[in-house]
Amino acid sequence: PPPSFSHSERTCPSDHFSACIDKVREFINRYSSPTIIITGDFNFPYIDWERLAIRSGNRVLASERSSANTLFQLVEDYFLQQEVAEPTRGENILDLVFTNNCDLLHS
Repeated sequence: PPPSFSHSERTCPSDHFSACIDKVREFINRYSSPTIIITGDFNFPYIDWERLAIRSGNRVLASERSSANTLFQLVEDYFLQQEVAEPTRGENILDLVFTNNCDLLHS
């Protein structure tokens, strides 16, 4: 069964983001499925997902930068790709789909 999350962990405010990612890592490591799909509204409008970097020229708080780097590390550690290419809110890609098996996704 999937791990349970308290309300504060499920909503993932910026000060709890690292703890949320730790829960994701724990789940992946515990169940070690060869296929990983993570979806959600991550609300990182300042990230260039093609380069996996913070876009230059954006004013980003230290806490936002830390959260972005935590997510980047998860993506790199588990060989994930972010698959959403079109803006989902305004000009930003906020709703994300990460996977290590792109063949499972269809447009």
